[in-house]
Amino acid sequence: MADRACLRDGGRQPVRHHRGPGATVHLVAGARMNDNRVLPVIGGLALLVLCWEGAIALFAIEPFVLPRVFDILARLLRDWPALAQGLMVTGAEALTGFVLGTLIGIATAVLMYLFPPFERGFLPVAVAVDAVPVVAFAPLALLWFGMGPASKITIVTLTVSFIVLLNTLHGLRQPDAAAVNLLRSFGASRPAILYRLLLPAAMPSVVTGMRLGIARCMIVALLGEMLGAYRGLGWMIFEATQQMDYLRLWACVLFASGASLLLYAVHVWIDRKLVWWH
Repeated sequence: MADRACLRDGGRQPVRHHRGPGATVHLVAGARMNDNRVLPVIGGLALLVLCWEGAIALFAIEPFVLPRVFDILARLLRDWPALAQGLMVTGAEALTGFVLGTLIGIATAVLMYLFPPFERGFLPVAVAVDAVPVVAFAPLALLWFGMGPASKITIVTLTVSFIVLLNTLHGLRQPDAAAVNLLRSFGASRPAILYRLLLPAAMPSVVTGMRLGIARCMIVALLGEMLGAYRGLGWMIFEATQQMDYLRLWACVLFASGASLLLYAVHVWIDRKLVWWH
């Protein structure tokens, strides 16, 4: 049993504190909770690999159509330095666009709340722009900003900002009118109500929008690189497709998927730390 010593009565008598059975129960419960979260993921991946390999063996699928999982993993390990370098480029574009899109979406939603005429004039335009698939804007971004990172960051920002905007606007309207009127009765101004009541209440909706945005930012960055780039995972996927190098293609796809899952897991962890009450 873990214990520690502290001093009592001016440091003359050491006293030993023991962890009670309640702490042990909490530790065991936390370990079981982690197992309950990890084991289904491992089981799902094992089932996916089993179905993948079984389909290849059962239907005699050609390697260029669906290669074996272990062949893909072997190529991934062989091309690891190039894949890691490409991920740094694509990840930087995706994360930069995600951060900018989140800030723009939240700021625009706050402006819409503070100035309702701005919402009535701007929201239909934003909906019209979002209704167009991002693949249609990618060539324009390449034309305006070139084939460097700026064009990819632009389309990622555009995609994420609208998602965060709608979710933040929804969250700002969630608090009950009685709570808003109560703060007004105490002389709170509109910005004070926004800061003290509406923004904390909107945080779960904001985080939901950020989750959706972080799931899309990597996809949009890869798409932009496939249409025109000099570096990045998307460019490597396009190059492997042109060269009919199917193992490198699958290795790039698997590597990008793993990076996206890791990015999403980090965001979920931050979400639980920041919005702990939700």
